[in-house]
Amino acid sequence: MSKQKFHILASKVHKWIGLILGIQLLFWVSGGFVMSWFHINQVRGDHLVSIEAPGRIDVADYSLPSLKAELAEYAEETTSIALDQLMGQPVFKVTLTDGKVVYFDAATGHALPQLGADEIRAIASGFYVGDGPLASVEFLEETEVEYRGSLPVWRADFSDSQNTSLYIHPETGQLLSTRTDLWRFYDFMWMLHIMDYDTRDDFNNPLLYTTAFAALFFVISGFVLLYFRFHRKDFNFIMGKRAPRSARKK
Repeated sequence: MSKQKFHILASKVHKWIGLILGIQLLFWVSGGFVMSWFHINQVRGDHLVSIEAPGRIDVADYSLPSLKAELAEYAEETTSIALDQLMGQPVFKVTLTDGKVVYFDAATGHALPQLGADEIRAIASGFYVGDGPLASVEFLEETEVEYRGSLPVWRADFSDSQNTSLYIHPETGQLLSTRTDLWRFYDFMWMLHIMDYDTRDDFNNPLLYTTAFAALFFVISGFVLLYFRFHRKDFNFIMGKRAPRSARKK
């Protein structure tokens, strides 16, 4: 292939790849800017919640014998028993083979009911330190765009400037995730950045591989074009040389 034909081919390849990649390159740059501009703790909404360390529990005050009758029906399904706290009260946390958790009042040994809407309201209000009132709580059994953790889960929504939502475990009352408008914007830019338009968490997807390879080829073809378009006289200013008078007139 002659030098001229190779030049023309490289120009066409560079032009079409640039046209295809232009938008995605914009997403990569803008996404990188957003990720570097906002601190990750701010994105996660850490400043809107407070998780207090559990108080000290005197193990000597509680004993397992009081649980024997209550535990009988879970005997074959129990994997662990631990003394814990739930909503500030001492409880026995019993984990079953299927991952479910059952709580027993440490003082009486009676099984506690599953957390309901009223308990979740109290728990969410205890976590939240923002400036908005609790608007609603909802029990979710299907995955949402902004929450991709374990199900089912409780969502507590607050009426503040960031439209904060807290996702709370239905059995343990544990705060699983905090979502704000900033997090939602960040997550959208992250989706565009990694090109995972489904789960938004696969950084090693084929589409990203293909686009990254095409971008690399785009850069290489650009250097090829530079080779053809630069001439020795283009570097005269570096060498301290002035172009001939006839060349300056042109």
